[in-house]
Amino acid sequence: MAKSKEKIEFHWNYPRSVIIERKGFGKAYNKEVAEVFKRHMDKYVPWDSTNTTGFHLATMVYATSTKDHGTVVYNMKYANAQYRGEGYKHDTSYHKRATSYWDKVCWTNEKKQILSEIDKIRKRRSK
Repeated sequence: MAKSKEKIEFHWNYPRSVIIERKGFGKAYNKEVAEVFKRHMDKYVPWDSTNTTGFHLATMVYATSTKDHGTVVYNMKYANAQYRGEGYKHDTSYHKRATSYWDKVCWTNEKKQILSEIDKIRKRRSK
């Protein structure tokens, strides 16, 4: 007996952006994820003890996002050099774990905790 071939068609009732947002993703989610990373990375960010302005790399940071990704921005002129460890001695008197490439070190050390927090955010945001 031959099986009949059936054609199944479906159409999305909502644009992809709405579906993605309803699954808990999107700009607001990306901002929260960036905030999680910012908080976890803090203990690895160097503190410049020679800085007399009172503004330090560890305090001049903010999280931002788009619908596609989140970003953590360190807003000091020396941030990139400090990140790469060029020309700066990492003072550990304020942050005991201060190092260059702090995002990578943070991810290696705290991956489980970060992923757990991110999963909670996504579950809370999904509708």
